[in-house]
Amino acid sequence: MIKTPVNKHRTIFILIIVFLLTSSSGFCGNKSKYTKYQRWNFNISQSYVYDNNILKYSDKYIDMFTSDLNQGRFHINTYDDFVLYNTLSTSFTTNIVKNLLTTVNINGTYKIFTHNSIKNWGQVNISVKQQINKRAYAKLFYSYLPDYYIRHFRDKDWVEVYGLIPQTFQPFSFTKNSYGLRLKNTFFSNTKVFLTISYMQFFYNRHFTEYDCNNISGDLKINHSINKTFGIEGGYRFINSNAKGYDQPDENKETSDDADASFYENIVFLGLNVNMPHVFKLKNSINFKCIYGNRKYTTNKNVLQDMLHKGRIDNNFRIYFSYKIKPVKNFTVSVFYNYNQRVTNSDYNINKQYISNEKDYSQYQTGLTIAYKLKL
Repeated sequence: MIKTPVNKHRTIFILIIVFLLTSSSGFCGNKSKYTKYQRWNFNISQSYVYDNNILKYSDKYIDMFTSDLNQGRFHINTYDDFVLYNTLSTSFTTNIVKNLLTTVNINGTYKIFTHNSIKNWGQVNISVKQQINKRAYAKLFYSYLPDYYIRHFRDKDWVEVYGLIPQTFQPFSFTKNSYGLRLKNTFFSNTKVFLTISYMQFFYNRHFTEYDCNNISGDLKINHSINKTFGIEGGYRFINSNAKGYDQPDENKETSDDADASFYENIVFLGLNVNMPHVFKLKNSINFKCIYGNRKYTTNKNVLQDMLHKGRIDNNFRIYFSYKIKPVKNFTVSVFYNYNQRVTNSDYNINKQYISNEKDYSQYQTGLTIAYKLKL
C-alpha cells in the first residue's frame, strides 16, 4: 500500500498555532495615539520572454511536430515562442485596527504568445493582508484562472466511437480556483518565516472530466539575512492531489476505465540572494534558486488499465537565475534565465519506457522584466 502524507495536515495545524502564539504580542496595536494611514500603490510590469518549449513536449513529440506527423494532434505553429507577460496590480493600505495596517490587493496577469495564441491565458488574484504586529501578518488570498490550455490529447471515448481519426484529438484544458492563507513572522530581526496553506480546484473541459481534482498544499519558507550583502532562503512544500478518476454518471474511481492522475509531491528548494556593489551608484542584486520535486502517482488501477500513471514517479528539477538593477526610484529592470527538466521513472518495467517517451522534457526561458511602482 502506498503511504500518503496524511500527517502533514496535522503538522500544518500545529505550525499555525505556533505562529499565532509567537506573534500575538501587540496584536491589539500600540496603545499610544496613532495617525490614520491611507495609501494607494500601483505596480505595472512587463516581461519579454523566449520559451524554447511552450508545451513541455518530450523529444518524441518534438520529432512528430517537426516531421508533420500525427495529423490533428498539433494546434500550434511553433513549439517555441516569444511571450509577453503583462501584470497590473493595485493595492490600498489603511489602519483599520489602530496602528496595524490592512492591505487589500487586486492584480491581474495576462500572457500573450506571439505565434501561438491558443496558449494565451490570464489570471486574477485578490488578497487581504492584516498586520498582527510589526513582525507578523496574516494574508488570505484567492485566484481565478478561467482557461489554461495544456495541449491536445485523444478523447478515448470518442476513439471508441469514431476510431483513430484526427477529430478525436481535443484540447486538454482546465479552469482553476485557488484559496489560501499565508502567515509571516520575523525571528531574531533577520529571519523571516512564511507558512502557506492552499486549496486548489481544477475543472477540466468536457472531454477530460476524469482529470478534475482537488489539491491541498502546504509550504514552509525561511528567509535569512546573513549580512547586508548575502541572504539565503530555503523551504519545503507538499502537494496532495485527489483526482476524480471517472467521467460517467454511473461510474466511480474504482469501477471506471478512465485514468486516475492522483498524486502526492514533496518539493524542496534553496536560494541565494547577493546585493552587489553599486554600479554607477545604482542598486543591483543577483538571485539564484534551485528546486527539486518528487511526485508519486497513487492510482490503485493496475498497470495495464492506466499505463501513464501506475507506478509513475516524476523527478522535477528547476534552476532560476536573475539579475536586477534599479536605475531610478520605483523602477527596476531585471534579466533572468529559468531551466526546467522532468525525468520520469516507474515501479514497473512494463511502462517505464512508455512514460519516459511521453513525459520527459527539458525547457528554458530567458528574458527581460521591466517594473514600475507608483505610490499615492
